[in-house]
Amino acid sequence: MIRKIAFCAGMICCGWLQAGYAQVEVELPEPAPVVYDTNYISSYRYRLTTRVYVSQKYTVFTLPTDDGNFMLFRPNNTFNQGVGWTYRGFSINLGFGLPGINGNSSQRGKSSWLDCQMHMYGRRNTIDVFLQRYQGYYIGQGKLPGYEGYYNDEAIKVRAFGGIYTHIHNWKRYSFRFGATQDEFQKRSSGSLLYGMTVLYSLVKKDDEGIAHPGIAGLSRYSEVGRINTWNIGPHIGYGYNWIFLKRWYLGAAVNMAATLSLYQENKGMGSPNPEPGPYLTGTHADIAPSAIGRLAAGYNSDSWGVAFYYVHHTHLNRSYIGQYTSGSVGNYRVNFIYRFAPGKKVKKVLRPYEWFFK
Repeated sequence: MIRKIAFCAGMICCGWLQAGYAQVEVELPEPAPVVYDTNYISSYRYRLTTRVYVSQKYTVFTLPTDDGNFMLFRPNNTFNQGVGWTYRGFSINLGFGLPGINGNSSQRGKSSWLDCQMHMYGRRNTIDVFLQRYQGYYIGQGKLPGYEGYYNDEAIKVRAFGGIYTHIHNWKRYSFRFGATQDEFQKRSSGSLLYGMTVLYSLVKKDDEGIAHPGIAGLSRYSEVGRINTWNIGPHIGYGYNWIFLKRWYLGAAVNMAATLSLYQENKGMGSPNPEPGPYLTGTHADIAPSAIGRLAAGYNSDSWGVAFYYVHHTHLNRSYIGQYTSGSVGNYRVNFIYRFAPGKKVKKVLRPYEWFFK
């Protein structure tokens, strides 16, 4: 167990060191394989599943405008190309942002980020853990009244961390992991009740002034607010279904809804127009707020190769002192080109660290 913890911690540290330039994802297996219905699920656990992929992660947030609408803030993060592999349930994906495919990048401003994700896709349970640090956000072209171009602010910072635990009720006949790791396949259509727990913390801030510049029309309130802290804690429940057609084509979807305990706190920026603290900027506001987790998988799969699209999205809402909602969303979408094979002697030599890991 100690070697497994050390191995995983090392991989996560690699992800931190590569922040903003490359992305590392670690996906952990169950401690040991479990029995499942082979009429419904086919496993490639002892084959080497390799992939080339294109992906994009994002961490976005919205603020309510003066007229009751919402303004969306996005980071200028890149599309990534990468390679990955899965063997005996353990996955590593290494992604790199390459120039030339992210149009209008300079107009959207500069962003830097650290985006670490770790996933355990077990037979009965799944755990998703993430740690994210973003700096530099923009508002889409033409979205601001009286402003035709992109509005960007490289001083806006977002910090987020949390975890999502999900239990799969019909785990013997429903595969939750096949769309994400591609090391098994749903042979016959099946679904399952899904339920678990969500814990999420997020912070939006600017160090020296309000989050929204005073010149931004429609966000006058947030020209004074320099820091927003939120917590969302609560159970979630939903349903997932994998539809198999023409033997090898598939479409899978899973949606979980939650009513979470929402804790909301905001503070004035040090350089805000009215530095004296107001009554609505003190203390912590507690409420019940909704959140949602959605996953979508689609593609073609054979025993040796496949093409797969996978998308995961998590959104949470928090209500402020005056009844307005802010929101935050975390997501990742990826297109995979997959090839699997039984490793020979030479490949097994390369895979010796995996064998050591699983002893």
